[in-house]
Amino acid sequence: MSDTPDDARLGLGSVQWGQRYGIANTAGQPSSDDVAQIIRIAGAAGVHTIDTARDYGTSEALIGALIPRDGWRIVTKLTARLPASSPDDAVAAASASVTDSQLALGESVLDTLLLHRFEHMTDWNGAVWRALVAMRADGRIHHLGISALGPDEAWRALERPDVDVIQVASNLFDQRLARGGFFEAAIAAGKEVFVRSVFLQGVAHLHPDQLPSHLLELREPLVQIREFATSRGWQSFAPFLYFAYGTPGAGVLIGAESVAQVRQCLAEWRHAPERAAAVSELAAQIPAPPERVLNPWQW
Repeated sequence: MSDTPDDARLGLGSVQWGQRYGIANTAGQPSSDDVAQIIRIAGAAGVHTIDTARDYGTSEALIGALIPRDGWRIVTKLTARLPASSPDDAVAAASASVTDSQLALGESVLDTLLLHRFEHMTDWNGAVWRALVAMRADGRIHHLGISALGPDEAWRALERPDVDVIQVASNLFDQRLARGGFFEAAIAAGKEVFVRSVFLQGVAHLHPDQLPSHLLELREPLVQIREFATSRGWQSFAPFLYFAYGTPGAGVLIGAESVAQVRQCLAEWRHAPERAAAVSELAAQIPAPPERVLNPWQW
């Protein structure tokens, strides 16, 4: 497969590589051999971005051991476990997290570092964020940003001139940012955006009858989406990927828990240019579910 601009918009989510993750994940963590194969397949398809975090178990170390040294971009996140004892302690822990990520990934400079918790930008009177900005100025970090938990944090990050990159959750169920014009505003502000949770942590891969009780409010839209896909002969999860493709200017992170899953996503991504418009019409018909089912932190 050739490397195209559309392929380059895709990135691999690697939380599954370091720990069990995802509501539809029945296979658990992939083996290191499977991860190596995923990286090879994705790289051959023109995908050269991996999203990880200091707190994703062994994910960073696995990436550091397996990733080719050239041509790949690693987006990682500061540990969320910063001590509240004092600003000095928090800054020391943040610096240690950066060093640990560099060592695990085998990189002297982190391409992209995101705060895993938005509040760490302002906690300790901003001491941690100022320390990270200084590391960027010193060349330890190229790009600095925020992993936003919800739309409010995403919009607040957009207002910060010292933020380079914003990672957000967006999908066919959760269209709050898309409907609010966030992605167009990010382009106008010169911010780089990555979209995660394209499949809402695997809900898109579930049959409606498999939804747990706390997510039953997603049943009706899930049925609607699956019937839409079935009527066109598409994979049931495909509309979620096509919707993500239609997100203006954003990189798209896909879960990568198995070789088969990555192959399927890459194959469906090829159809997105001609199918995204139809899914945009479907998206307009999807009602907005409540926050408690859109935010996995509340599950």
